[in-house]
Amino acid sequence: MKIAFFSNFLNHHQLAFCQEIINIVGKKNFYFVACSPFDVSRIKCGYEDMNSSYPWVIKAYQNEDRIIHILENFDVVITVPELSSYNSIRLKSGRLTFFISERLLKRGYLWRWNPFKIWRTYSRINKYKKNNLYILCCGAYVAYDYVYSGFPENRYFTWAYLPEVNREFVHKCNDQISLLWVGRMIEWKKPFDLLEACEILFSQGFKFKLTYVGDGPLVKKLQTKIRESKNSSCLQYMGSLKNDNVLNIMKKSSIFVATSDRNEGWGAVVNEAMASGCCVIASDAMGSAPILIKDYVNGLKYHSGNIQDLSEKIKYCLKNPEKLLSIQKQAELTMKRDWNSAVAANRFLILVDYLMRGSRYSPPFDDGLCSPACICKY
Repeated sequence: MKIAFFSNFLNHHQLAFCQEIINIVGKKNFYFVACSPFDVSRIKCGYEDMNSSYPWVIKAYQNEDRIIHILENFDVVITVPELSSYNSIRLKSGRLTFFISERLLKRGYLWRWNPFKIWRTYSRINKYKKNNLYILCCGAYVAYDYVYSGFPENRYFTWAYLPEVNREFVHKCNDQISLLWVGRMIEWKKPFDLLEACEILFSQGFKFKLTYVGDGPLVKKLQTKIRESKNSSCLQYMGSLKNDNVLNIMKKSSIFVATSDRNEGWGAVVNEAMASGCCVIASDAMGSAPILIKDYVNGLKYHSGNIQDLSEKIKYCLKNPEKLLSIQKQAELTMKRDWNSAVAANRFLILVDYLMRGSRYSPPFDDGLCSPACICKY
């Protein structure tokens, strides 16, 4: 079986999955096709140009004839909706194709009726309704957006962004409770929601430390709020850090809070925090939260934008240290057992076999990666 994965350029969310697929099908039967040169600005920030680091990466912008051969002849192609010109060639072949996709309607359901959105959805997706195309849904609300936008049902499977997981377990000590927020400081990631929730808890006499990591247009506003807070000694802003440094901080943190709204299609930082043994408290609008988190078992969810609900979930963790430790252990186990690239690769190939056989039986997985995606509205 020959498999190709098309995307803009290879990144660390895709690398481990590609390597696991190669371990199973062999180097001669898998290629990652990079359709754009690696962003020079990312190299300056310390990121590796993965397009040039692995022999199984083909640069589409340098090998057009070879790319067309792959599109027309490979058994399976994984791609993204944005690559319209390549997808058109592939789907004419009638061969099995998967789109990896976040939600279509991050800006709200009324956006579905915008004339430009209607045209783009048709040209990228709905024109292929009758083709051999399935959607790997990176987020809990992807399938609903596709169905609402006119794509057929029964074509959706649960997927995820899968940053590499360190299989060594982290041993947490919660003697000093510490909260962590990591991300780009922009409006829809709602960094101030956490600060407001923590101010409520400080006023009630709770003691803990809150650390922010990240950069963006709201940094100065955050720094001002920290300076003006009566509890500034418990608040810390560390700026933008490399991923390895962020992971080290996660391993030392008790609670990770993810506050993004519906614009966060997935939120791989949730994977990383859970794998680092954090109790994650996440907004229910984020794509990853309903899929990864089982409330009060391996994390907690709160209603997006509801400061009081967020403060109550943090309070629960502060008042129940034994339960906090249990949630941390379950979070780490969830990621290292169920949500990693090895599991994804094995399940994906089983799903491919199931679809190629045209089986009339139920899909091979009831939950987790490659299970039928829930058509959930948010």
